[in-house]
Amino acid sequence: MTVELVPSNLITWEEAYSIGNEKKLIKSIKKLFEVASDLNNYTNSKEDVIKIIKELIKYTKLHFSNEENFMESVSYKNLDAHKKTS
Repeated sequence: MTVELVPSNLITWEEAYSIGNEKKLIKSIKKLFEVASDLNNYTNSKEDVIKIIKELIKYTKLHFSNEENFMESVSYKNLDAHKKTS
């Protein structure tokens, strides 16, 4: 038996999320959404879910590190606030 936690289209990238100056990060952002959406396609196996969650945690840390480096490079004025929330 397979259980669907959320509708399969719940975690998808939309251009509306773009703020316009993050072209260098778009691939990273989309990858983050892809990894998160993998939770919708799990095989009801505890091992698969654990593997996906570990990958999501690892990739989330990498993404936010890259994002904050980018924000610093463009002198993003709310960088400190962003660091507090990520």
